[in-house]
Amino acid sequence: MKSIDSAELVRYNANTRGTRTGDCSVRSISLAFNMDYRKVKQILNDCMLKSRGHVYNSSNNIKYALIHEFNVPESDILDIRDQKLTVSEFADQNPSGTFLIGCNKNPNPPSNYVFGGHLVTIINGKIFDTWDSRNHYVCKCIEIKGAVANIDSQIISLTDYISNEWLKDENTSHWWDAAFKASLNHSIDKSRRLKKLAEDNDITITISGNWRKVSYSSLVFSIPTNFELVIPEYNISQYFSKTLKIQLKSTVKPDHTAVEDYLYTALDEKISGIIWSIAKVAEDAIAGYNLVKDVQNDSPIDGFWSVQDKKMFNTLPYWVRRLATDFYVDRYNSWGETMQRIVLKIRPLPNDTENKSGTLEFEADDKGMLIAMLNHYKETGNYNEAYDIKYNY
Repeated sequence: MKSIDSAELVRYNANTRGTRTGDCSVRSISLAFNMDYRKVKQILNDCMLKSRGHVYNSSNNIKYALIHEFNVPESDILDIRDQKLTVSEFADQNPSGTFLIGCNKNPNPPSNYVFGGHLVTIINGKIFDTWDSRNHYVCKCIEIKGAVANIDSQIISLTDYISNEWLKDENTSHWWDAAFKASLNHSIDKSRRLKKLAEDNDITITISGNWRKVSYSSLVFSIPTNFELVIPEYNISQYFSKTLKIQLKSTVKPDHTAVEDYLYTALDEKISGIIWSIAKVAEDAIAGYNLVKDVQNDSPIDGFWSVQDKKMFNTLPYWVRRLATDFYVDRYNSWGETMQRIVLKIRPLPNDTENKSGTLEFEADDKGMLIAMLNHYKETGNYNEAYDIKYNY
């Protein structure tokens, strides 16, 4: 393979979730046509039935969408793989204009790779991608004609705008507070799982949350958050901490409305994901409560050896925490390696026919082993079988 990477690479990711693989078609097309990432993804999804593409990013589906939805003449989709140009060489030869490039690391990719397997956008001689694709070979070339945003100036303007103005504005904190609360309330209101759990069990499920100081660097916002799940009827209270990361698109125009609209949409999407996860925890907690509600535990855990032990214990299933009488992690060195031994003691489950009283002890080398043992015990009620899992884990 040639090793030519003289063209400038601009690290760029329009994905609202911050992922870096699998969606190059959406990222590149949204940038080339100066369109919203989600809108382009929807268009590609809608085209699958007509194009008979099995997935949104298949070659057939991309070609169909470009021609029928983005009005690209089929004659503009040029196959230049015979020229054996790298992406970097192509960019050097085209210092102006906007191009969608289909490429592959192999100079002779299989014929069914219509676009080469990867899409990248070149604007005014600069390559925009999440990773360095400059040494890949160009298969397809599509010049996007017409008005396209000046990406270079927007990156500079947006960075300066946020670092020097927006973050220092005293109203910014109020905006984050309002946006967080609105997103949290919206995410809770649209959660069908939470509503069904509350209705089916005739209980109240409350989720509250707050955010701490937002940090910003290189178009990425980091928002530390805390959430609490409360089900008063079951005496359930559980805390969750998560740092949300939102990466701005370089195509967002540097003004209050554009930045705030983009951030609110991304924040709402992030919080919706967290609420979905908390709803699953609530579901598991309710099932666990119903499983052990008739079991009396007169010796619940009243303290831990360390903060690390407490954190690990709080990640165990609800029914386990309710029945636990002791929990600790014995950490030690063996032949220069740090080892651990997790010890958990619980009251027997109602479906355990052999152990109706007393305490059962589980011992495992890691949390995964412990969970496997507990799940087997929950399903079968057989403590001996569950304990023997450690020897076959």
